Amino acid sequence: MEKLPKIGKHVLVWGTFDCLHFGHKIFLKAAKRLGEKLYVVVVPDKCVLENKKRLPFQPDFVRRKNILSLPFVEEVFINSISQGMFCLKKIKPDVICLGNDQSLYWAKQLQICCSESNIFPRLVQLPSSFDLIHTTQIVTEIAKKEELVFNH
Repeated sequence: MEKLPKIGKHVLVWGTFDCLHFGHKIFLKAAKRLGEKLYVVVVPDKCVLENKKRLPFQPDFVRRKNILSLPFVEEVFINSISQGMFCLKKIKPDVICLGNDQSLYWAKQLQICCSESNIFPRLVQLPSSFDLIHTTQIVTEIAKKEELVFNH
């Protein structure tokens, strides 16, 4: 795995984190290596529905609890950019870390929210080697296998 230098104290990541899996853990551990404390924002169900046109498999409070169970995560919030990111003032991130599948549009919106709070974090997108597995891929594979089982 690639070596990542510490570039700040507080690192912020956000995402859906539906059905917490190995790929999420690799991404979160890599983000944590960029700083001393890792803060995670779980996107609320309503916002997932608006953006992905489907509800997550697990409700936001379950997704939050799953991430909070990871020993290297400092704190987990349920929040979104469209809700104003109330947690930014508490976190005061030095680094905002993105997975390789996250939209730069939302990252820029997050930076705008930060600047409105006089917070100016560095934006870092992790290389794809830290973000190889996605929930959508897992669900698609399961659906294919179920289709084979039920159609034969």
